[in-house]
Amino acid sequence: MTRAAALVLVALLTTLTACTSSKEPSVPDRDIETVAAEARTLIDELAGRVGQDPEVQQDTITDCVPGDRDSGKDLIYNVRVTVQPGTLERVRSEVAQQYEQDGWEVRPRGSDNTVFRKGEVTMGVTVFEDKGLAAVSGSGGCVR
Repeated sequence: MTRAAALVLVALLTTLTACTSSKEPSVPDRDIETVAAEARTLIDELAGRVGQDPEVQQDTITDCVPGDRDSGKDLIYNVRVTVQPGTLERVRSEVAQQYEQDGWEVRPRGSDNTVFRKGEVTMGVTVFEDKGLAAVSGSGGCVR
């Protein structure tokens, strides 16, 4: 992955994994291991719809606010897949439609990103068609 692509991915992950406002109540009975396992499954499923040959690039449980151990825990999970020409269009039409029918909010962001949200889960797809790759990343939300 090029340096520019990596920077875009880091920016997307930062946006996707931002913790909820401290004014919002935390959801009871959530533990990070359960939330992380559920999020990984959802992200892996989306990655399978986006492309082929999935390869986990990052799987980290970290502080919701970097350096603040009291802020809660959050998953950063990123899978790289290979893609064919037309993937971005397919993600924003066919794949988005399937997720919207299942209750997900799907929004394009920028020229090559698409964000999927449902409950505490946020996932993003960044397509690099010129490189034949996509990054599918996300989080199950901050767990306090």
